[in-house]
Amino acid sequence: RWVLGTQSVPAQRRILEGLRAQVGEDPAKFDAPEWDDWLNTPSSMIHLTTGGAAGAPRPEYLLTQLTGVHHDPEATCPRFREAVDLWTCHRPELAVYLQKVLGASLLPGAAGRLLVVLLGASSANGKSTLGEVMRGVLGDYAGTLAADALMEGRFRASHDEALAPMARITVEDCL
Repeated sequence: RWVLGTQSVPAQRRILEGLRAQVGEDPAKFDAPEWDDWLNTPSSMIHLTTGGAAGAPRPEYLLTQLTGVHHDPEATCPRFREAVDLWTCHRPELAVYLQKVLGASLLPGAAGRLLVVLLGASSANGKSTLGEVMRGVLGDYAGTLAADALMEGRFRASHDEALAPMARITVEDCL
């Protein structure tokens, strides 16, 4: 995590390739495309299109990402539901839309396809809190959008370099 948070994208690539080489596996085997439909949690793996769960993650799968929370299919999340109700101004249709957008961001290939901007009349209405919750829940699957990702300029990073590598959702609190 330190590498991804403090180094430039080219440096990240060099460091991670060096570490992967020391493991003795071909880097192309890590996070292979056949696992794109799966979300790796500390307690189980969840198939994102069917909702089915498999056993605990196993090292031989060579998955490098892990959510920040355990999977609990019985969880009801009453505080989160209350917060979403408040953030969406008690509009159930907007709450359903928000849930669909957040869910769609987890699906493979969604990175770069959705740009969601949360607007509010003040700075204390839950926008940053929602981002923090998503980053906490998604753990390694969440990244931070580089501040200059949506700007034009001669020295800014390319779009691909500006987005967190392999993140399914990226969050920027203040653009």
